[in-house]
Amino acid sequence: MSLLPLWGCSVAPVTAPPPPVAMIPIHDSDVMTRQFTTSLADLTPVAHSTRPSAVIFFNKGVNAEKFNKALCEGFVQLETAEDVEAGEGVAIEHQVVTKVPVTTNLSQNTRDCDLILRVYDYNLAESELVKLNPKLVYSTGPFIAVYNPNSSQIDQIIDLRGTSTADLEKFGENWSAIFTQAAQQYAEMNANRSNLNEAKEFNIWLFVRDLFQASVCVTDPNLIYIFNEPAGKIADIVCKGTKV
Repeated sequence: MSLLPLWGCSVAPVTAPPPPVAMIPIHDSDVMTRQFTTSLADLTPVAHSTRPSAVIFFNKGVNAEKFNKALCEGFVQLETAEDVEAGEGVAIEHQVVTKVPVTTNLSQNTRDCDLILRVYDYNLAESELVKLNPKLVYSTGPFIAVYNPNSSQIDQIIDLRGTSTADLEKFGENWSAIFTQAAQQYAEMNANRSNLNEAKEFNIWLFVRDLFQASVCVTDPNLIYIFNEPAGKIADIVCKGTKV
């Protein structure tokens, strides 16, 4: 396994870094919602949030249009953060909110993907991707970026290039399924370990990486970056033959 700095140049293979401390499992019991945002500051989870949030980043290229719309059609199936807070009493701090940045105020209940994609903030998306790795702008995407609570930057990013429109629509609503699957399998593996020390040594970071490779990395060159924020580096690329 090798580490890549943020600008994407390869370095000599080294020992894998420790798992990011702030990697927060997403569970089946989590309340998944959606939200339009108009500010860079709104991309990260709200103050005092206990759950991660996600942001959908679209590429503006003509070849990305149908894939953007497919992911959007899945996204709008989610309930809005406001409706869930008002109707179900679940505060936004306890929701896993999927966000779409736009350049003008939209009703949070907007479901028209043609309108959403017309006012989408493509410049912000490109800027955020370049901060992570300039090579990401050469992908048609779309991308789902995951921010952990209290995180100042992206902790995981999923590049969905090469995914079919049918699968993208499903993923727009259910992107969290891969994380809930990881959490469930992690819990099951720990429950089956008779030695407590052995359970503590189980590396969730490597496990999630391997799970991604088995379930998402079915179409090369899909990429999933797992970030180690304290190290300020990309900790791993899990869909490019890095499984060990």
